[in-house]
Amino acid sequence: MEETTSGDHLHIIATGAATSLGSYAAATLVAVQARIANFADHPYLLDLQGEPYILAAAPYIDPDYQGIKRYNVLLNYALSDCCAEKEGMPASMPCVLCLPNERPTFRFDQVRDVAQQLVNDCPGLVITSQDLYCQGHAAAYQALEQVQQHLLHTAHEFCLLAGVDSYIDSATLNYLEMHSQVHNATNAYGFVPGEAAACVLLCTQDTVDKYQLTSLGTLLAFSHAFEPVHHTQGVCTGQGLTQAMHATLQHCPPDQKIQHVICDLNGEPHRSDEYGFTLTRLSYYLENPDHFTAPADCWGDVGAATGVLSMVLATANPVSTKPNALTLLWASSVQELRSALLLKQAVINH
Repeated sequence: MEETTSGDHLHIIATGAATSLGSYAAATLVAVQARIANFADHPYLLDLQGEPYILAAAPYIDPDYQGIKRYNVLLNYALSDCCAEKEGMPASMPCVLCLPNERPTFRFDQVRDVAQQLVNDCPGLVITSQDLYCQGHAAAYQALEQVQQHLLHTAHEFCLLAGVDSYIDSATLNYLEMHSQVHNATNAYGFVPGEAAACVLLCTQDTVDKYQLTSLGTLLAFSHAFEPVHHTQGVCTGQGLTQAMHATLQHCPPDQKIQHVICDLNGEPHRSDEYGFTLTRLSYYLENPDHFTAPADCWGDVGAATGVLSMVLATANPVSTKPNALTLLWASSVQELRSALLLKQAVINH
């Protein structure tokens, strides 16, 4: 297990998103608050029973686009949303990018293609090999370590953290269905495949003060660990998730408990079991252990976009009237990575 924290906490100063619920963050956030989903039959992709796949697909993307072609469309929408009101941004800025775990339909040689197209579309972004995190659902909170390196140990004042994923691809959907992961008429315990891109613009407290910026949320601590037991090989009792969450929760102020949890539960039973085991060990830190948001109910399972998109939700969707309310975010990748983030909400003036 590794843990990364800093006395000079990182701040989120802008967010952007593109999901099945909308091509910009505000549309997505309103839909999640209202518990609205946009699940629909694909116009022509059929499952093994000959029925249309039920998907959380972005309706503003041509349905004939598949694979990484959809990634860059989603990223462009999310980046435009994030940077729309940020005038005077630096000409060059590092970007840390979260992408899926390798799977038969997403190979590591395609990672460079996604990153290069993003740089071509947004010439001011700088993405190196160290800025690519192909770790799926839990990538974002691990990738914050690289963001922190950029902001605390280089001359950069701003850093962009982005995540993108899409299951809207015939080969990917067939692969997921063959592994009993897709929710359909014969599998009540699968997930609704979705797609999304999200990004957050981060800086330090010094930069917030220097430019008199508004902080949307403060990152108090983040950590990651590795789960030793894959659910297909035995009973996963949440050892890795417990380690990641406990290391993060250690940084709760002594007089505060977690007001809310945002997680990547998606309907798969093994994920619920993993979190259940973890809660038996860590419920002390939570004000209401059974109070959590699993936004996959609205935007589907969005893979590697999960962590960054959850950060967007946490900063823009206050769940408590208390000042400086604490939100815990956690995610479990398909492989062994588990990660968590402790976020302090900005004080909302009404």
